[in-house]
Amino acid sequence: MDGPRGTKKEEFPAVMDLVNSVFRPEKKSMEKEYAVIFNEGNYENLRIIIENGKPVCHIGMRLREIKICGCKSKAGSIGGVCTDPAYRKKGYSTTLLNDCIKKMDEEGCDFMLVSGDRGLYDRADCMRAGKVCRWTVRGDLERFKVSGLSIRDFSRDAVPDMIKAYNAKPVRFIRTAEDWECGFTCGQVMNRPCVFVPVYENEKFSGYLIIFIFDEGTNKVGEVMEYAGPAKSLLGSISLLYQKFNLARLSFNVPFYDEKLNRLMREKNFNVEVTPAHGTIRILNFTRLMQRMAPYFKKRIGRIADSIRFSEKNGKFIFELGKEKLVLPDRRILTWSVLGTPEGYPITNIGGLADLLSRIFPMPIPWPGLNYV
Repeated sequence: MDGPRGTKKEEFPAVMDLVNSVFRPEKKSMEKEYAVIFNEGNYENLRIIIENGKPVCHIGMRLREIKICGCKSKAGSIGGVCTDPAYRKKGYSTTLLNDCIKKMDEEGCDFMLVSGDRGLYDRADCMRAGKVCRWTVRGDLERFKVSGLSIRDFSRDAVPDMIKAYNAKPVRFIRTAEDWECGFTCGQVMNRPCVFVPVYENEKFSGYLIIFIFDEGTNKVGEVMEYAGPAKSLLGSISLLYQKFNLARLSFNVPFYDEKLNRLMREKNFNVEVTPAHGTIRILNFTRLMQRMAPYFKKRIGRIADSIRFSEKNGKFIFELGKEKLVLPDRRILTWSVLGTPEGYPITNIGGLADLLSRIFPMPIPWPGLNYV
């Protein structure tokens, strides 16, 4: 066995053969659909195991800085996880996943984001966490129209404004030009073929939506995979989307921290299902994450945030304030406590420390959108 390690340039075609054989045996389109990871600049992050001179197991990684309410952190996303059927049940996927966790931590990632929730990830303490409101919109939409609002077909002229709108979001990925270009070129967002829809108000750019449109029986159905811009414009665009794409129903995924858009949706009495954030998440480095989030904590609870101490010992995660101590027994409880769950995951210890932590957590994490791997 050779590995786990990164991919050499001359091995890349064989890696793509493996990945396509598992995920796209007929289309062989993974390199195009997921150019964000399958590209020359990312070979070292295409982690592989070699047997008999060929790659037999693969996990692709993409590392990106993220912003959370003014604080800079870093997340690693994984995808294209596969093993040649002839080499399964040898523990290769687990070996590679542990390698990815180690490499991400060494490169400063605080989170590992996984698109799936299979047993491999569960055993590595990748948890379903966070909270997203999935709004379902249908029925009479005339009352939602906003005067002067319009939507247009995507054109490259809108790209600078789209980037600016996304960068105004308080919780987001710090995207490169390559990230945007990959999305525009392949038209694939969160494993779905999507259309990009710029929104204008009085002929001036206001925001955008990225929508997956599909057939459900004889009906057209849409799902918003990403959005940016003023909540009022986004809400007002819904009736225009129905008309343009002849929709029977539209689903709109809104993270819990987008309080304004969630409030407007609630006021319109749309149906809502509260779900975990997409995929599963592992917190990689507790103490580093807490240090990086210190300015956010201070905004939430004031100067006393500077007095809270964070540590990890023997697989336990510890918060301390003066003589008070709160110990979370494992990484799963840590993830639910810090990022929350749809049902809520309250910190139940009695005392001032628990009260302060309940005002800090759950903290937000970016919706993947174009950065989905």
